[in-house]
Amino acid sequence: MAITRGCRVLTDDRDARELARHLRIPISGTLGVLTRLVDIGHFTLNETNDLLLQMIATGYYSPVSSLRDII
Repeated sequence: MAITRGCRVLTDDRDARELARHLRIPISGTLGVLTRLVDIGHFTLNETNDLLLQMIATGYYSPVSSLRDII
């Protein structure tokens, strides 16, 4: 679907990301979505960091503990 519609794939699944890379489909994961929400002004950096910390507290693996590390 992403190929025919020219869309980006949103996933954190390693196998899905590898397939999308192989097919040259743009990819974004959870951290990319959160940073984009800051970029477009939907959330502040503090709000998205709070969301990220809540996600980490419930079991989400993140390579960063703050979006400040990647923005």
